[in-house]
Amino acid sequence: FGDAFGESTANEIGFDDVDSSSGDGTGGNGKVICTELHRQGKLDDATMDADKKFGENVAQNDPHTMIGYHYCALPIVRQMRKSKIITFIVSLLALPWAREMYFRQTGNGRGSYRGRVLMRFGIPVCRFIGRRRSRGWVPPFRD
Repeated sequence: FGDAFGESTANEIGFDDVDSSSGDGTGGNGKVICTELHRQGKLDDATMDADKKFGENVAQNDPHTMIGYHYCALPIVRQMRKSKIITFIVSLLALPWAREMYFRQTGNGRGSYRGRVLMRFGIPVCRFIGRRRSRGWVPPFRD
């Protein structure tokens, strides 16, 4: 997020893999909410590895989606670190997403119907937000 949020916004909440110095919000490999779920023990290592690959692919091939995702996800993770209730609520959406993403990346498992639906709507929403954000049309979240 670079100058819009201050140079160290991502690192303030412990995401060294989110490169806030790029200024475009694409950052490392995009693993923000899943990183927090993994840190809290709610996401296994195999899914986390697949998530890294998925994030790298999105950042490389659809950077506006990653910008929009980071715009929404970083404030959510700050709240997840403060509240187990918020983490639980977020996990109701993020874990099916992660299960579907794991299936798409590895071909293993069953995937998730809820995850497919969330991806079908979530990716275009993040892309829309990312395009607006990259053009300066979306105001930053206020703390």
